[in-house]
Formats: sequence, structure tokens, C-alpha cells
Amino acid sequence: MIEIIDPILLQERVKQGTITDITLGGNIIENDRFLQCMNSILEIGLTCSTESPSERVDICDVVTELCSIRDQIYLTRLGDLS
Repeated sequence: MIEIIDPILLQERVKQGTITDITLGGNIIENDRFLQCMNSILEIGLTCSTESPSERVDICDVVTELCSIRDQIYLTRLGDLS
């Protein structure tokens, strides 16, 4: 995921102190809930755009996953405000 995410977004996470190092081989994604959510969104996008329509995820499942991700981001932001 690090290879395709906007570098400015990663730089903002470094500035906020959420992550301390941007390395392709590291596991910074596991240490940052926001990046975990971004990774999940990108995975959803990939599964929604598979070539065969029969292999695509049902839209109801997509909505459920996106709502869950939204809730995780919201909780993360609440934690940042504390």
C-alpha cells in the first residue's frame, strides 16, 4: 500500500507523530489505525474493480465495510483530541 498512497498523506502522519518512519519493508501500517483504514479502503476498491463482475463484492458488503472503516477513523480522531 505504501507504494500507491499519496506521499503527502504519509508525511502528515509523520508530522503528527503517528508514525516515525516511512519504509517499504517496515510494518508501519500495523502501528497506525488511519493507515490500516486507508489500506482497507484500497482493498475494497480493488475487489470492486475486478474484471469479472461475478467476482466483485456485493455493494451491501461494501457499504458495511466502509461504515466500519468510517467508525474506526472517527474513533481514531477522538483519541487524537484527548
